[in-house]
Amino acid sequence: MKLMLVAAVLVAGASTAPAKMEFDQYQLIILRTVPGAPALAKDEHQKMMEGHLGHFRRMAMGGKMVVAGPFGEQDDKTAEGLCLYRAASVAEARALAEADPAVKAGRLRVEAMSWYTEKGALTFPAAEKLRAQAPAK
Repeated sequence: MKLMLVAAVLVAGASTAPAKMEFDQYQLIILRTVPGAPALAKDEHQKMMEGHLGHFRRMAMGGKMVVAGPFGEQDDKTAEGLCLYRAASVAEARALAEADPAVKAGRLRVEAMSWYTEKGALTFPAAEKLRAQAPAK
């Protein structure tokens, strides 16, 4: 009787095996301050920030960036913010991030890596809305 119960449990367990986990892949960019970068005049800083935020908007409208934002309270004061891209590779995401005017001006540097989440775990409705508003290519 015990053997039949064990066999029944094994058969039942085999039929309820977990499905294979699938992942969505993103490219995570951390933007860090560049130590010793010279201070900018107020108008130069304003122009650079407008370009920086405009770059984010263009990346989102082009469907390459899904979210971006600055960090708040933290231990590592060099970490300014992050950008989450959906690009073909880390190299592509790095190249896109390095086109940011704040990076080109030497104010920020880019760290790039792959990041995986369970498939469908994250949605980005604001990014999808921006992408839908983008002019057709």
